[in-house]
Amino acid sequence: MSVLEWIRVGRIHTAALTMPVTLAGYVLAGGNDPLVGLGWLLFGLLWHYVGFLQNNLFDLQYDKNDPEKQHFPLVRGTISPQTAWIVDDVGLMLLVVSGLVLSRLSPGSIVFLALGILSGTVYNAFSKRTILKPIPIALCF
Repeated sequence: MSVLEWIRVGRIHTAALTMPVTLAGYVLAGGNDPLVGLGWLLFGLLWHYVGFLQNNLFDLQYDKNDPEKQHFPLVRGTISPQTAWIVDDVGLMLLVVSGLVLSRLSPGSIVFLALGILSGTVYNAFSKRTILKPIPIALCF
C-alpha cells in the first residue's frame, strides 16, 4: 500500500474542481482574509478526498463488477476496506472540526456544512439504489 494508492483512492486528480466551491462560499459570504481563504481551499481538498474515498467504499461491490474500475485500489485489494474506513472516519472528523474552526462557529455556516456533509454521505450510501441520486449530490455543492 503506497502513498500513490492512497492518492488514487481519493481521486485527488479531480480535487481542483471541488476546492474552489468552498472558497467561493467563503468569498460570497463576505470573507476577505487570504489565510482563511487558503483554509477553505484546503477544506475543499479534504472534503473531496473524504467524499471520494467514502464513495469508493460504498460502491466497492459494484466497482468489483465494473470492467472500467478494475484499476481502483480497493477493487485490486492494494488498500483494505477496513483501513480505508478508518482513514475515511478520521478524515470526516477532521472535516467537521476544520469546518467548525473555519466557520468561526457561525450558525448559518454550520447548517450549510452539515447539509453538505450529510447530503454527500447520503449520495455515497444510496446513489446506486435510487433514481433520486441527483438530489443529494446537488445539495452537497
